Amino acid sequence: MQRRNILDGKVLIVKGELFASARIMVDAFRALVDNFVVLLRIAVLPLFVVELADEMVHYARNDGSTLLAETALGRTAEALGFDTGLLISLAVVWGGLFVSSVWIAVGWHRYILLDERPIALWPRWNGVRLLSYLWRAVLIGLLLNLISILLGNLASFFTSLASAYDLSLLSMNLPSGFPSFAWTIFLAVQSFIWLRIGLVLPAAAVGKNVRFREAWQASQNRVTLLLLLVASILLFDAVRNSLFFLMHQELHSYYITKVGSFILTSLSVMIQIRILTTLYGHLIEGRELNA
Repeated sequence: MQRRNILDGKVLIVKGELFASARIMVDAFRALVDNFVVLLRIAVLPLFVVELADEMVHYARNDGSTLLAETALGRTAEALGFDTGLLISLAVVWGGLFVSSVWIAVGWHRYILLDERPIALWPRWNGVRLLSYLWRAVLIGLLLNLISILLGNLASFFTSLASAYDLSLLSMNLPSGFPSFAWTIFLAVQSFIWLRIGLVLPAAAVGKNVRFREAWQASQNRVTLLLLLVASILLFDAVRNSLFFLMHQELHSYYITKVGSFILTSLSVMIQIRILTTLYGHLIEGRELNA
């Protein structure tokens, strides 16, 4: 009888978290529709910066290669044996991408949490908040990359072990979809960690000092909710990737495909930012979830 009560309690908890995750996902999609004009005003100018950086890359790789080679950085790169155009192109595009992405993310966080509206066609420039956000994002990126390296080394170790003991037949008996399944598990682990420690990002955007340990502890009792959100995010990404594939297969226009891919990627990023912001408001600030 006691085991039955415990089982019923766990079922109720899972049901509650299932409804909570559904509300968060519905809220994320609804926010894009209800705030579409505001979202455009937040994203237009920063996205223009990204496109400008992309055009500069094309210039650097083609007509501008000679001009770039004449700069001090270009001469140093050539002396070290690097491709000058490629080096400066990467610096430009990554710089523009980082700055514009952080600018958009901070503006979207602040609009959701503080109702801070953008100015004209761009979000407000909060330099201190941008630097704080960027620093935490870099730390999270380094941590996730470290996890990737560890998991990759672990996979290599087991592969080497299988080769050493002639376990090739064992690997041959694995299902054909096993690599895709393993990759999905890998992405799920990364997404789970990102949702837990990523709560520091909305905090940085609004000027609150939330440490990584505090973010981790705030979500320790909501693991089921986070796992359901991870599953939802991976499902949405699978649908997005399928649309990518269809566009590349069916559409023969480079620009239409590029615009379509850009829109789908932007929607995915904004939805994930909204999910992270909602989690921050719920787990850190104690806000109720929208119905």
